[in-house]
Amino acid sequence: MAAFSERLAAARVRERWTRVYREEPEVFRAFEAAEDPGGLAAERLRELAGTDGRRVLELGCGTGWLTRRLAPGAASYLALDASASMLELARHELADLTQERRGLLQLKRGRAERLPVLGGSVERVVASWVLLDLRPAVRAAAAAEARRVLAPGGQLWLVENVGTSEFQELRGLVDDAGLGEARPLVEDLGLELCEVVETELRFESPAAAARVLGAILGDEVRAELERRPRARIGLDVGLFSS
Repeated sequence: MAAFSERLAAARVRERWTRVYREEPEVFRAFEAAEDPGGLAAERLRELAGTDGRRVLELGCGTGWLTRRLAPGAASYLALDASASMLELARHELADLTQERRGLLQLKRGRAERLPVLGGSVERVVASWVLLDLRPAVRAAAAAEARRVLAPGGQLWLVENVGTSEFQELRGLVDDAGLGEARPLVEDLGLELCEVVETELRFESPAAAARVLGAILGDEVRAELERRPRARIGLDVGLFSS
């Protein structure tokens, strides 16, 4: 088997995360709907990060998977995303929560490396499956921006895939050392892996799994899921903190 770094480089070429996120928001919405359906990772993040009663900023909110779970208990919550189409989808998905938390939950367009937020103005910065999709220089800039906007004693918390699980096997990215593609969060950004949550991707049908994951991960994954149909795929999620 090729070294992990080689397998990761190959995955970066064949996978279509960024393109699907920007150009096919409905496909990404279907993926997020399948991801950790019980909200185990988000709930554990809420507990460990202590977001209830605090001023929270979320980077790359997508369709609102994490927003919906953290915003109800926060003192205030600002969710940012760089994609106008994704933000519009989030506004639709979170309309009930936005109405309920009028003025306390805001959805705005913004980039992680240039946050439209005053320094020291939030107590928690959170993100789910965002920073690893950024180029290393942009990732470092986003981490620096997070530190800038955090009040003294504030924390950055991230949800990212680690190098285990059936999902990583499907991508060819299983890493016996554990961290896998999340290694830069520890080695480059100095974050700590606090906990691994065992959850799953749960699609409405095997055909939906093949369609959605094939669109994002490529034709080889689509073919594999057509050969071995399954609607549920194991997923291990790491919770990282500054």
